[in-house]
Amino acid sequence: MTVLRKSLFLALLSGVAATGVAMAQFLDDFRDPPECGQHHEYWDKSLSSDIKSETIVHFEYNSFPGPGFIVPEVSLEARPDSESEPFPNFYVLFDRTPSGAVRVVARGGNNTGHRDGSRFVVRYEISDDGLPRELQTIVRKHNLSRDNGHVSHTDGLPTGDGSILSVRYDSGEAIYRGNNVFPLLDDAATREIYQAFRRSARRQGYDFTTAGSSEPVYDDPTVEMLQGIWKGKHFGRECVAEITGQHIRIFYDGELADDTDYVIFEGMVKPNRLAKNSSPDDKYPRYDNFRAFTSISKKNGFTIVGHVFRNGSSSSVEMFRQDKR
Repeated sequence: MTVLRKSLFLALLSGVAATGVAMAQFLDDFRDPPECGQHHEYWDKSLSSDIKSETIVHFEYNSFPGPGFIVPEVSLEARPDSESEPFPNFYVLFDRTPSGAVRVVARGGNNTGHRDGSRFVVRYEISDDGLPRELQTIVRKHNLSRDNGHVSHTDGLPTGDGSILSVRYDSGEAIYRGNNVFPLLDDAATREIYQAFRRSARRQGYDFTTAGSSEPVYDDPTVEMLQGIWKGKHFGRECVAEITGQHIRIFYDGELADDTDYVIFEGMVKPNRLAKNSSPDDKYPRYDNFRAFTSISKKNGFTIVGHVFRNGSSSSVEMFRQDKR
């Protein structure tokens, strides 16, 4: 199974593990996946398509649309309400905090390489700006609760398609859907979700472009940029990376998993250990992977994405800087 496929469903799995027997079984299968190409289909019958509440407290959508949706760039001039507005792959999250505030996270773009104008990361917390009501209107308009509890997943497919939808209400009602074969929602619904979050970001002075991101943006990593402590979660386990100079120590739940010098090669942080049959004089030398994960350092906000190797499979861990620079 590919890294992105497991990353795609990680947020869904963390939220649905307790919703029913089917989802619990899916979580077990996902943690120890069978051979690539096998198809899994699950229904959590405890989730109803008839949602009574109108008050959303959590909304999460991870969009990996098909090629017809992908555009090379989203410009500052793009009208956020246009029916033909181009939009990239994106991830959005809304949470209502215990104090009643609205926490918003949005990120997206068309590649994981150098910034091209469409890469963005936006994070902010405000009082209710109307976004929850806009999202509920979209849920009702496009009947997003249909097929509630249905997860369709095929192991080992190429990356680029599929998505997840997770919605929770103040009543305890919930919507969970996932599909890694095809886009989960149609073009219109996906566009309106993107536009709703973009309008909210613009109201706060941000935008869904590199220039409008609310976090620092870097190109390829440098030793200086990497310095500090990074943390993330993987299936409830705390992952910590401590980087000092060109040395990195990686911990899982406080247990040392890797302790090595590193090099930056093709935008990736790798141990300074050449892979077998590779020479530093090669045009493209190969380096070993970390025993814990390989750190990719090319995302806005300088997030590190790691790949945790277990029983021959892998999944993603997003690492965020802990020390303010």
